[in-house]
Amino acid sequence: MFGMGGKRTFWTRHSLNLSSCTGEPSKHLLGAKNLRNWILGGCTLLCAGAAHGTALSQPYATVGNWEVSADDRQRCAMMQLFESTVADETQVLGVVYDVQKGLVLSWASKKPKFLPPKGSLELDLAFLTGESSNETWDSQSFEYKKVAGTYYFNHVFADRNNVDRLLADLSSSEIVSLSLGPTLMMALPLDAADAVQKLRECAAQGNRAF
Repeated sequence: MFGMGGKRTFWTRHSLNLSSCTGEPSKHLLGAKNLRNWILGGCTLLCAGAAHGTALSQPYATVGNWEVSADDRQRCAMMQLFESTVADETQVLGVVYDVQKGLVLSWASKKPKFLPPKGSLELDLAFLTGESSNETWDSQSFEYKKVAGTYYFNHVFADRNNVDRLLADLSSSEIVSLSLGPTLMMALPLDAADAVQKLRECAAQGNRAF
């Protein structure tokens, strides 16, 4: 995945070892029924100014392995669970979208073993299609918190151009990755074009989607 001295090289599906990611719901990471509430309720930066209390959410659509959900605060989310054959490597990828406030990219994993319970990390965000790697996003600051052995990472994209650009990259790319320097933290397959379309549709409806 990386060459000598931390220099990045182009990735392939084999080098990323994606065969262990089935995309099927996990029964042991968070509990499937709690995942939607975590994705929608855990993004506190996007929800700043919202009324206190727990948002109510419900499924909006299922697109392939992606679940698209809506809540009663005009937010919509798309999420997917990736269950691994390796213990403690099940992961969750989520996107929360509010047309007025922006977008949150979320990732949950038990894989990091060296981090304190909470903080922030500068992670390199990149997208892969075929043999080509799009690393133009550079590093982004992800806030994280550890709960019951699982780390939850969130980054807010508030700029409209960045929101549109990220949704476009999610739609058109095969793989999304996060790296800490030369260390690959996460690389997950997307197949998200139709899910992103449903996410946009859901978010455009606001409370009518709930």
